[in-house]
Amino acid sequence: MSDLTITRLLTNKDDLGRTEAQTDVETSVAGEGEALLRIKSFSITTNNITYAAFGETMNYWGFFPTGSATTGCLPVWGFANVTESRCAGVEVGERLYGYFPIASELIVRPVRISPAGFTDGDSDNLMVGRNGIFYDRKGRDWDATIGKIVDNPISIRQAFWSPYKKFVRAIEEQIAKRAAAADVSSSDKLAQAAANMSRADLIAEKNKAAEQKKVDVGTVAAMGVAVGAIGGAAASLATGILRLPVWQIPLVFVGLILLISLPSMIIATLKLRKRNLGPILDANGWAVNARARMNVPFGASLTQVATLPPGAHFDRITDPFADKKNPWPKIIIAALVLLFVYVILSKLGYIYEWTNGRLGEQKAKTAPVVNIHTPNATVEVPAKPAEPAK
Repeated sequence: MSDLTITRLLTNKDDLGRTEAQTDVETSVAGEGEALLRIKSFSITTNNITYAAFGETMNYWGFFPTGSATTGCLPVWGFANVTESRCAGVEVGERLYGYFPIASELIVRPVRISPAGFTDGDSDNLMVGRNGIFYDRKGRDWDATIGKIVDNPISIRQAFWSPYKKFVRAIEEQIAKRAAAADVSSSDKLAQAAANMSRADLIAEKNKAAEQKKVDVGTVAAMGVAVGAIGGAAASLATGILRLPVWQIPLVFVGLILLISLPSMIIATLKLRKRNLGPILDANGWAVNARARMNVPFGASLTQVATLPPGAHFDRITDPFADKKNPWPKIIIAALVLLFVYVILSKLGYIYEWTNGRLGEQKAKTAPVVNIHTPNATVEVPAKPAEPAK
C-alpha cells in the first residue's frame, strides 16, 4: 500500500490561541475493517472553544489523541468522503457527516453502520409494507419498504384521537384481509372452473349421484342469535341512558370518551414531559451537557404558521381536479345532534307543549301539598284531586 500524508491542526492545551500544523506519514488503509475519509468541510463556532476549554474535564481531547500532553486535536462537525475502504457496508465515494478532527484525512474503523429509517409528520400516512425511496450516503436512490412503525403522539390532542384512529385502522386492516382472502378464493375458484371445463363429462356424472347441499339451519340460527344479542345490548344501553336525568346524559358521554382516550392521554403526557433537546444539541456540536426540556412555550416558539409578507395578497384558485367533499358525514353528525336535542327537549316536556300533545312526552306534574296543622306538629300530605259530583 502507498503511504499517505495527513496534515492536522494541533492546539496548545494551556494556550488555546497557539496552534501548529503537524504532518504525519501513515499507511492509506492500515488494516482490514478500516476506511480512509478525506475531510471536505467543517464548521468552527464558539462551541469548539468550549470543547477545548473543557478538553480535559469532558475528555474532548480524547476523541482524536495526539500522543502529546501539551497539544490536542480539536473536534469539529463536518463532511467527509470515503476514498478507500476495506470495511463491509462502507463503499468508496460515500459522503458522511460526523465528528472529525481538524485534519485533511482520517482513518476510521466503523463499528456500527445504522440502517435507514422513514420519518413523516403524521403516522397516518405510513403503513407497514408501504413502498418508498431511500437515498443512500452516495446519493443513489433505492426502492424501499417500511417494515416497522414506531408511533408516539407528539401532543395531547393527538393522543386523544389515537385510540379511535387505531380502532378505525384495525377495521380497515380486517376488511383488507377479508378482501385479499376473497380475491385468492375467487382466483382459486376460477382456476378450478377452468380445470373442470376440461373434464366436464366426468363431473356431470358425479353431480347426478351427489345430493345437493342444503343450507345449514344451525349457522343461520346462530347468526340470528348473535345479531339479536348485539341489538338487544344496544337497545338496553340506549334505554338506560334515556332513563337518566337530563343533566346526567352529557356526563355519561363525556365519561365514555374519557374512558377510551384518558389512558392514551396520560401516557402521552408522561412521555412528553421527558422530551429533552440536550442529546440533539450535543450531537450537532452544541456543548449543552445538560437537560433542555421541551415545554409547551418553548415548542410554540419553534413552530409557526406560514403567513404572507406585509402588503402581499393571494388570489385563491379553485382546483378543478380536487376531490369533491362528501356532504354525508356532516349530515349524519347534524342529524345525531338534532336527535340528541330532541330527546332532551322531549324529556323536559317542551316538545309535548309545542306540538299540543301530538309529539313528545308529557311533563310530569307535581301534586300539590296540603299542610295539616295539629297541636303537636305540622304534616304535609299530597292533595288528592276532587271527586266528581255524583
